[in-house]
Amino acid sequence: MENLPIEAMITILLFLIGAPALLIQNSESDVRYALSHNLLRYTFVTTGLPVLGGVLILVYALIVQPTGRTAIFVVLGMVLLSLIVAIIGLPVSRKREVVKRLRGKMVGEVRRAGRVDDEDMKALVLMGMESRPGDERWWAIHALGYITTAFLHRSDYNGCRLDKVMEALRKIIFGSERIGSPENFLSVVEVLRPVILKYYQMSKNDAWFSDADLSNAYRLLSDMGQRAVEFPVDGVISACIDALDGLGATNSSASQGLCEIGIAAVAQNRIGPAREALHILDAIVTMNDELCEDEEIIFDYLALLAAIWHHSLAGTREAKRYLDDLYRRDQPDEEDPPPVEGEPPAPKPERLLGRLVRQAVQHHTTVGRFRIASDIYAMWEEYQA
Repeated sequence: MENLPIEAMITILLFLIGAPALLIQNSESDVRYALSHNLLRYTFVTTGLPVLGGVLILVYALIVQPTGRTAIFVVLGMVLLSLIVAIIGLPVSRKREVVKRLRGKMVGEVRRAGRVDDEDMKALVLMGMESRPGDERWWAIHALGYITTAFLHRSDYNGCRLDKVMEALRKIIFGSERIGSPENFLSVVEVLRPVILKYYQMSKNDAWFSDADLSNAYRLLSDMGQRAVEFPVDGVISACIDALDGLGATNSSASQGLCEIGIAAVAQNRIGPAREALHILDAIVTMNDELCEDEEIIFDYLALLAAIWHHSLAGTREAKRYLDDLYRRDQPDEEDPPPVEGEPPAPKPERLLGRLVRQAVQHHTTVGRFRIASDIYAMWEEYQA
């Protein structure tokens, strides 16, 4: 026994037991939650197995009482275990490592069963919300990007599998007391772009392909764009607007998002992003010689035009140019018929543009957007005058 430093081995064993436990105990609450509820196997493998190995080596040493070269190998075994804990086990409490492990678990579940566990998603959202804006919060957003990609690559993806992912992104970016940084907003936009692209790829060949995930993505982009007017630069707003462009395809959910972002930008005197949104809507509305057939897109277009009209005198002049273009496109195909002698002249039929304005006012009133409805009505009255 004189050749075997039992005291040193006991010290190493105490390190194997105490160091990981101390780090986990002193880690952030969201990390402890994930380690104790969602990553028990990972926690045991990285912390429990080295401890178990150390106990077995110590028991062997006490029973066999090796000497000479054997004793040296026993001590080296304990030292090796301590190195394993220091290199692999101690990072167990780092949030980045925990998010990475949880991401791998969830991606594997998506690939295997086409779903995510609610408890795992709850833990990931908690770590995202509790993280500091910037790089730390990006870890959770990046993990949701991996999960989204795993869903999109499944052969049975049908366009309505990402509701939990969308809700998680919304909570991480908006649900904390500290709103995400501009970089976090841009990261979420990049997570949503493949969802939009996937819909337009699949819907070309499948008319029944669901647009549920697409609509959720557009709503989140709209909310982020409206909130981004608080940032000092236009880059985040422009990124949301660009993602809502819809790859040149007509979509009323995208037009509503563009309208909402544009109106929010006008309210904050951010005219540049508002004009970006207006140009996209105008391209959709005037894509052909006739006006766009989707009335909801026209309604959104008129709402944004009205916001710009009432912003300032320069805004009124710019909006008037757009209305003049719409009016020219709405010219009747035939001249009014000549009056019949002895009969009163027939009333002129209502122009399509006038009817669309009236319907837009009614639509926005019905859904509770009274200010928008009033602005459209006032714009049209002033334009006709």
